[in-house]
Amino acid sequence: MLRQVPRTLVDTDFEDGTPQGWSPRDDGKGAPTVAVQDEVAHDSTYAVRVSDRVSQGQGIQFDVTDKATPGASYDVSAWVKFEGTPGDMTLSSRTVTGEDSAAFSNLVQFTGLSSSQWVNVTGTFTMPAFDTAAEIYFETKWAQGEAGNTSTFVVDDVTVRSTPVSEIQDLTPLKDTVTFPMAFT
Repeated sequence: MLRQVPRTLVDTDFEDGTPQGWSPRDDGKGAPTVAVQDEVAHDSTYAVRVSDRVSQGQGIQFDVTDKATPGASYDVSAWVKFEGTPGDMTLSSRTVTGEDSAAFSNLVQFTGLSSSQWVNVTGTFTMPAFDTAAEIYFETKWAQGEAGNTSTFVVDDVTVRSTPVSEIQDLTPLKDTVTFPMAFT
């Protein structure tokens, strides 16, 4: 028998009024303002607002260095809403291996976002290789080095779990469960 075994990397709802491990992502042009707010949440009391952005790469990040497994698959789910011009978003990663410089990867693209309603974004990604550091982060779509969409956005109810892996469960052999002789020909 197979049993699914998920492992949670991120499970944040911000209901304690803190960012629960999320922090501002500085893309080299400064960090945005990241604040837990109580007037903008999705079906709850609190959410995280990311504002004062001057480039698309500014967002929120979560350190998964001690949690993620390189090469493993993960499912992500979050609720997102723009406060201003909506646009596409990306869940990206920054990883560092040894003494090498950082590598950046777009993990999941999210489209169809809105400024009038919350949108549940979901996807699956494979964690890139790393051994020194790893962060995942939400940002707006890459704009070829331009500022891109710098609208304020709000994120709530973020989960990142390993894609269920099949685990083989030991079973009692059939021949040991019956009272009559069994033979296979």
